[in-house]
Amino acid sequence: MHAALHVPGGWISGGLFGRDREGTPIFYDRFGQLYPRALSRHVDEAQVLQYSLWRNETMTCCLEACSTPARVQRLFFVVIDAKGLAMRAFWPRGLKMFKAMSQIDEDYWPTRLKRCVVVNAPWLFAQLWTIVRVFLPAATRCLL
Repeated sequence: MHAALHVPGGWISGGLFGRDREGTPIFYDRFGQLYPRALSRHVDEAQVLQYSLWRNETMTCCLEACSTPARVQRLFFVVIDAKGLAMRAFWPRGLKMFKAMSQIDEDYWPTRLKRCVVVNAPWLFAQLWTIVRVFLPAATRCLL
């Protein structure tokens, strides 16, 4: 396994937060506080994709650890905190990286999303959502 991607000023946002009532692991992502342009000054696309692989492998281990003989966990509940989300998050190179990470997720870890909720969404979110949803598979879009 790879170490978590560390960049000056902090870690990539997101992590496991707990479990819902059915024991499903909750992944909390502070997406609104992610600054792709600043991130790109410290890491390249290959490192971001390597982090994505590491995150998915770590989440897979978490599913196994959260499973019991009576209830096998195969899905995640995702909470996206959009506080601070602005147009800077949708820089073209950042969108390219987001698309590549989404493709890896779909190719190697399909249908692991139980439900996704967005909290602290600014007024801008509805407009930006029309851009982001294009990169997500139809099966995933219906869970959001």
